[in-house]
Amino acid sequence: MFLILRPIRLLLSAMISETTPRQKSLGLAFGILIGLVPKGNLLAISLGLLLAATRLNLGIAALGALLAALAAVGCDGFFDRVGWFVLSQPSLAGVWTWLYDIPWVPWTNFNNSIVMGSFVTGVALILPVHFATRPLFQRYSGTLSLYAKRSWMLRLMTGAEVANRLSSVE
Repeated sequence: MFLILRPIRLLLSAMISETTPRQKSLGLAFGILIGLVPKGNLLAISLGLLLAATRLNLGIAALGALLAALAAVGCDGFFDRVGWFVLSQPSLAGVWTWLYDIPWVPWTNFNNSIVMGSFVTGVALILPVHFATRPLFQRYSGTLSLYAKRSWMLRLMTGAEVANRLSSVE
């Protein structure tokens, strides 16, 4: 039971952490980018490491990645067309050849049309998602955080009640 609750507890505690609305909205946008890119290549690993190295809200980024990964399953045809368009541009042929000659870059699978299409789509969505969600986080994050911190269910999930009960038993 506790193994199931631990990831949920960590996600909830990361979501109500004291971060700015800018960090939350950029975390959501970057999480969507990570969720759109197919996993199992160096590009996805690099994006995950880049996210971990920033001060963005990891809980909201994880939620965005999860939702985007679920939505990306049905968008492979669109990603394939976008990736094929980008990869087949004659003006970029020299860039793709140069990148493929770098020893570690082929591990990113950038030459796969679905990987390239999902990456380009995710990069194109970063600023619109950030600018669309930042006012929402500015307006509602304070009240939602306050409500969540007062909620007995969330306090139980984050371990505040459990810690108090364990410390009082001696």
